[in-house]
Amino acid sequence: MKILLADDHPMILQGTKGFLESLGYTISDLCSSGNIALSLIERHKPDVAILDINMPEMSGLEIAKQVQNRKLHCKVILLTMHNEKNIYKKVPTTNIKHRKNEKRKCVHKQHPIFS
Repeated sequence: MKILLADDHPMILQGTKGFLESLGYTISDLCSSGNIALSLIERHKPDVAILDINMPEMSGLEIAKQVQNRKLHCKVILLTMHNEKNIYKKVPTTNIKHRKNEKRKCVHKQHPIFS
């Protein structure tokens, strides 16, 4: 499985990469801007793109819309540290499936050490 990670915060980017690699996943691409992320998705066709919602040039939400509009076969996971309801309200308008507050359940099921 090819995974692309995009986040403009280096510590979050490297931390997420390290966490996923510790679970046995291989990260195929890392980047810190939206335009580069979309370009890499088009060029390298990852199976999954994990995107920060707020990034320079193009947001993760805008990238997700482009992936959908261009019919690219890539699942998108949007990450945010924000707890603003406006952000969550924008996601359903894109036809993107989403689960609010499911991160903790997923991590806990996979790794009981986090509970």
